[in-house]
Amino acid sequence: MAAVVDSLYRLAEQVDATGVVALDHPLIRHAIAHVSRQGVRVYALFSDFSPCGYAGYFGLDNQKAGRSAGWIASHLLHQPGPAGVLLGDHRFICQENCESGFRSYLREQDSARRVLEPLKTHESIAGGYQATRQLLEQHADLALIYALCGGIEGVVQALREQPQHEVALICHGPVNDGDLALVDGIITVMLRHQIDDMARQLAQTVLQRHAERSDHFLRSPCRLRSLCGKMYEALRRHPLLLLTGRQPRQRARR
Repeated sequence: MAAVVDSLYRLAEQVDATGVVALDHPLIRHAIAHVSRQGVRVYALFSDFSPCGYAGYFGLDNQKAGRSAGWIASHLLHQPGPAGVLLGDHRFICQENCESGFRSYLREQDSARRVLEPLKTHESIAGGYQATRQLLEQHADLALIYALCGGIEGVVQALREQPQHEVALICHGPVNDGDLALVDGIITVMLRHQIDDMARQLAQTVLQRHAERSDHFLRSPCRLRSLCGKMYEALRRHPLLLLTGRQPRQRARR
């Protein structure tokens, strides 16, 4: 938590805009509101925030994504058994909305299907592995896992080690070696973020808004930094993104 807040304050001295993947926590929202008042545009990536003055959200409609996962589950599963849910942290609004959409669809269309209480992976591979092992050990009739979190690689590893359990896996991606897991059937369906497309749209939006606010755009290029590694790498590859420096801001008082 503190690392995200400190990063936001440091970046506010260097950039015009930043993209953030973070929990919807009061301390983080307070930092976003503070740097936004200093003129830095903060964009929520993948997971939205409660109102705090941020500039916009780039990501899925997660309620629809969860309902889509529910639709897939109801059409794929023909054997009885409960559905397990794995999430990284309840404070990720994206994950809360995905879980809500998933449950609501199955409640409406497959009311006989029991959806278990979610287990947390803490967004880690080890957490995904342990949570999956717990589901397999406690529910011998487990039919499906909906993993809407980080740490999918650990989920895949745990399922590979238990081939006697035929468990469908619906997850969000991209995932390291996810294509292989799809080919060999460990992952049944992946709802995949198009990160390069998101990066392109984000860069274009930031540059357009910067140009609208500045009469000297070409002499004062916009600098943008993302706190999400994969998104940052995609942004660095984007030819329209200007990463040339600018005069640092005077340090904002907290």
